[in-house]
Order: sequence, then C-alpha cells, then structure tokens
Amino acid sequence: MVHKRNRRLQVRRRSPAKTVSGTLQAVPPDALVSEIIGRTTTPYNRAVAWRKTVDETRPEYDFWSRLPRGKELGYELGGLFCKRIAEIDAEWMLGDGFGIDSDNMDVDEQVSELVDDELDTLMTWRKDSSRLGDSYLIVNPDGSLSMASPDTVEILKDDLDYTNILGYRITTVLDKATVIDEYRLDGRTITFQVTSGTKLFGTDTVITSQSFHFANLIGMLPVIHLPNDKESNELYGHPMYEALLTLFGRYDDVIQKTADGVEIMGRPIPVAEGLDDPEEAQRVNSTRTETVRDKAGIDHEVPVTDFEDLTMLWLGQGGSFKFASPNPFSEDSLNVLKMYFYLMSEHTGIPVWAWGVEVAGGIGGDSVTAQMPAFIRYLKGRRTQTQKAVKQLVKVWLATKRLIEPLAAVERFKILWPELEKQNGELELKKIQQASLDGLLTKETELRLLDLVDDPAAEVQAAQAEAETEQEQEDARLDAEIERMKAEGLEPKPDNEGAFA
Repeated sequence: MVHKRNRRLQVRRRSPAKTVSGTLQAVPPDALVSEIIGRTTTPYNRAVAWRKTVDETRPEYDFWSRLPRGKELGYELGGLFCKRIAEIDAEWMLGDGFGIDSDNMDVDEQVSELVDDELDTLMTWRKDSSRLGDSYLIVNPDGSLSMASPDTVEILKDDLDYTNILGYRITTVLDKATVIDEYRLDGRTITFQVTSGTKLFGTDTVITSQSFHFANLIGMLPVIHLPNDKESNELYGHPMYEALLTLFGRYDDVIQKTADGVEIMGRPIPVAEGLDDPEEAQRVNSTRTETVRDKAGIDHEVPVTDFEDLTMLWLGQGGSFKFASPNPFSEDSLNVLKMYFYLMSEHTGIPVWAWGVEVAGGIGGDSVTAQMPAFIRYLKGRRTQTQKAVKQLVKVWLATKRLIEPLAAVERFKILWPELEKQNGELELKKIQQASLDGLLTKETELRLLDLVDDPAAEVQAAQAEAETEQEQEDARLDAEIERMKAEGLEPKPDNEGAFA
C-alpha cells in the first residue's frame, strides 16, 4: 500500500515541469547577462548560451483537465477548487458578454447578435484558457464559432521571429483516420489520412492520404489563440492556479486525514486497564474463538470478544473498563483549511465573498464593500489581457461575414465591457436603496437602475395611474359607508386606520 504523501509526490513528478533541467555552476558577477522572462528564468554563463530565448513549453493539458474533476491522484478533493476558480474568473470578467462601439450602428448590432448567440462558446473559450493555460476559437466560413482542444493545436511561427505567427495546425486523431487542418495566411489545407487503426504501441500506419487546398480570402488567421498569463518570450500560457498545486495537495491531505480521524472518533475503542491477568479476563469475556497460525506454522485457538453481543463484562482483580477515543482535533483542522482557503483567495485575486462564503467579521474585516474596489481593478486587468484576442476575434468575424452578406467596413472600434459594479447585485441594491431613501432618485431612475422593466417611464406612469384609481375607489367606498351610517342615525367617527365605528 502506497502512503498518501508518497502518492502525491509521485503525481507531482508527473505534473508539468516549468523549468529547463540541468546543473548550472556558480556564475561570476561580471559574466551575468540579462534575465529571460518565462519558464527558463535563470541567469546563465556565456559559455552555456545555447539556451533558447523563446519558451515553447506547453502545459500538460491532460493533467490540468483531470485536476478540476477530482481525477488526479493526490488531489481528489483539493483539486475540486479549480473548476470554481476558472468559472468565477470567467463569469465576472466576461459577464453578459461584450459589445463594440464603431462608426456604424448596424455593425455594432451584428456583433451584439453574435455575442448573444455564441455566449456559451465564448465563456468556454475564456474558462478553458484559465484552467488549461490555452484555448483556441475558430471562426468558421459561415460565421459560426467552434473550439479546438489545445492539445490538438500546433502554433506555426516564423523561424527567425517567434512573435510572427504564420498559422495553426490542428490534428484530429480518430479510430481509423487522422484529419490535419492547417490554417495559414496564404491559405488553408485539409489532409485526410486513412490509417490502419492499430494505434497500440505506435503500429498505426497511413493507408491513403488526400489533401484539399482553399484560399484565405480574409487575409487573417481564423484561429484566435487566448493564452492565460503568457510571458513575453512564451508561445503558450499557464493555468491560473498553476502555483497552487502544493496548496491543493496540502488541503487534500488535511481534509482526508481529518475525515479518517472523525471516523475513528466515531468508533470509541474499548479499554480494560489495571488487570492482574489480562489473558484470563479476555478468555472469560470471549464470545467465540478464531484459529491463528503463528510464525512457526502452528495453529492456535484464540478468544475473540464481540462487544455488541455482550450485556456485561467480567473483569479480574484491579481492573477497570472504559471506552476511549482520541482528543478532538476538528477545530485545529478547520483553522488550517481556512488558512489554506485565504491563501488561495489571495493568490487568485478572487475575494472570499465571490465564492458565496459568509465574510462578516472575517479576516482583515472582510466585506463586500471593502473588497469590491480591489476586485474590480483585478477584473479590469484580466480584461486587458483578453482584449487583444477579443478584438482580433471581432475583426476576423466581420471580415468573414462580409464574404457572404453586405456589411459595412469599419476602420476602428472599441470593445464595450459590462459595468463591473452592476455585476455585484447586493452592493448595487444597497446603493440604490440608500439613494432612494435620501430622496435623491426619481421612481423612473430607480426602476432603470434596478433593470426590472423594459420601459421605466411607462411603468412609472402606469403605477401612478393604478394608484390614483385605487385611491378613487377607496374614497368612493368611504363616502358610501358614511352615507349608510348617517341613514342609520349614527355619527361617523373614523379610527386611526380610517374605518368608521
């Protein structure tokens, strides 16, 4: 049986390696050269300057895909945080989508319709980038959007300039066929290879191969790469919780061992102590015997006590009996887990309340109001990282749509993101309520801010008309009651609630 800690260490050796292996000797100060930012960040000697400037390290997509589903050994519980981290990040950052502001309203509306129709795909594009490190969106010839799994995509770069991306090669491996779809600036090539289908041990062979070539009519690559936290000399991104692997492993250990301890504490251990003759007491209280073989191979009959079958115990001289259990430790474990959770929240930039956790009186006086400004700045920074890819997506989509339908060309446009403050419903509602109580908002403005109806002005007029009608009906009812009481010779005297006695 492999120890839990050893199992996790074995997994970590399989987890993504982000540094170049090798032994470096001490470097004299005068021989240091400028640092390369990325996954090869080590000052190096001019004698070993063979290190590449460009970092082509790809995340282990399979590992990062299994982690959020609790399928990675040693991270079965700790890894479950990954799914929600990527979801919160994408949901708040992308919100209800985005729009554009150009000099043509028809174009703006077309893009808004695209975002509404493809919002689920766009959200997956952003989530996959956060959780896997890379995601790829393809603008199809009919203007629809589809995604390619990042482990099937190869970036084709200029040999002399790694920042110049020439195309993307997407390889789809099926049971008895392989489809290679290559998008380049000068065209697109689709190759269908029929294979023997015996991929085990690498014995698969190509039987036939056929290629089809298409012109690139838009002059742009229809594949949009969205890397997460990519450094300047890297081709690929990083999962947003890459640095939290150790924390996830520790979290998993604490919660697993705490659960084991609680199970033990739920089954107290019977203890008989102070006995002069323990063997005699065991024999007297036994309910059955079992055959046990010793090291010499000799069988012995030993007494066994099933306590659920006993109504009382017989103890020898000096003996006492009790049920014992370990000292409680759940509170200590909970405090450790809370510490890990706050460290995770601090690293990801996602405040505690965004997880749906109660924060009143929490660490550092946590509150929605106090944390919201910092969270908004974080989200704006995340949007800035995404903006380039989003603008490229809009440009490619507009160019593709112009091939199949009339659509005006726009020189420049601006991405319009949803207002982040309005995404926090609790905080926004409190602001509106306070302004309304202070008499600073009209009914129409209040309705518009709450976004409850399509036409706030018409709704206010309808509400006023309804209130006037109800008041007229109430006045008519009171007048009728007064007349009835007068006819009966009673003097109408209204009470505090407007009723007459």
